[in-house]
Amino acid sequence: MSGGTAGSPVRDAVGGPAGNPVRGAVTTPVSRMAALARAELTLLGRSRATLVAAVLVPLGLPFSLRPMVDDMNVEDSGLDVGLVLLPAAIGFSLLFGVYSALTGIYTARREELVLKRLRTGELRDTEVIAGSALPVFTMGLVQCLVLAVGCTAFLDVPAPRRPTSPSSVCCWAC
Repeated sequence: MSGGTAGSPVRDAVGGPAGNPVRGAVTTPVSRMAALARAELTLLGRSRATLVAAVLVPLGLPFSLRPMVDDMNVEDSGLDVGLVLLPAAIGFSLLFGVYSALTGIYTARREELVLKRLRTGELRDTEVIAGSALPVFTMGLVQCLVLAVGCTAFLDVPAPRRPTSPSSVCCWAC
């Protein structure tokens, strides 16, 4: 028996008998990203400043800007209050809710060397980036939907209309 002491079986690098590796749980990219997203969601929930900046500030924007937009006389240029207020609120939501939150998250993870540790593990680079961003992107999407519904219901802003032709829809493949 080479490689072991007398009477002890030879083991391979993962601890199983030589030639019969121990089979661990097989992970997929989706399961690895989901695990990382759950961890990031937990950390996001613990950061009160990030939650306030990412959730409350963008949702309060339409209510605070409505009087100013009413005084702008946007009807003279062929617009209405909804065409000014809703896209501004959604853009502000994406800026504060998604961009600033992700900037803070990636900076903190880089300074704590978490990104280096994740890269040396089983996760690929794209899985690290996507898994970390998944909770924030989901929050941004929900905020956009809440803004569209809330502005329509509470501020008498007309709902976004459905595109009438496929050519008017932005297509990444074109």
